[in-house]
Amino acid sequence: MMLSPLKYLTKIPFPDVRQKQLECVAQVLQSTQQSLQSSWPILLDVIRSATDLQSESLVRTGFSSLQLVMADFLPTLPPSCVPVCVEVGGQYGLQKMDINIPLTSVGLLWNMADYLYQNRSSLQTSLEALRFDADKTRQTGQENQTPVLTFYKTLQNPSLPVFDSVWLMLFK
Repeated sequence: MMLSPLKYLTKIPFPDVRQKQLECVAQVLQSTQQSLQSSWPILLDVIRSATDLQSESLVRTGFSSLQLVMADFLPTLPPSCVPVCVEVGGQYGLQKMDINIPLTSVGLLWNMADYLYQNRSSLQTSLEALRFDADKTRQTGQENQTPVLTFYKTLQNPSLPVFDSVWLMLFK
């Protein structure tokens, strides 16, 4: 995977390195557009990592990438990344550095709710299929970090239908 090194940079504590990492994510989002199918988990993980930073400019840079994802790329996001995107949007909604970020994040989550409602039938089918795959993967003992298992770990209550869990994550 070409973008795997971006994920490893999240462990580096130097702000200048993290700034370049987040700028690289923004550049990838702006330039590759429709061809990101297998890269979404990595990109969302890097965007999420910016919520842990103590620098307002780094949080703003990460949030601008999230805005791009939630405004322009929702229809192209794989169903396994929808819960992750909801979780990342919620984490930015909890930011205290810049009041505009949480307020804008609420608007993004509102757009996500609209997207979930409009695409509920196709998302329900896709998400339940992913749950089945994740259950099968867990039962066979293949506990590597696949997107299916990452998706499964984001569920708040694995006993609920997956689509309902995503809605609960949205309003958590």
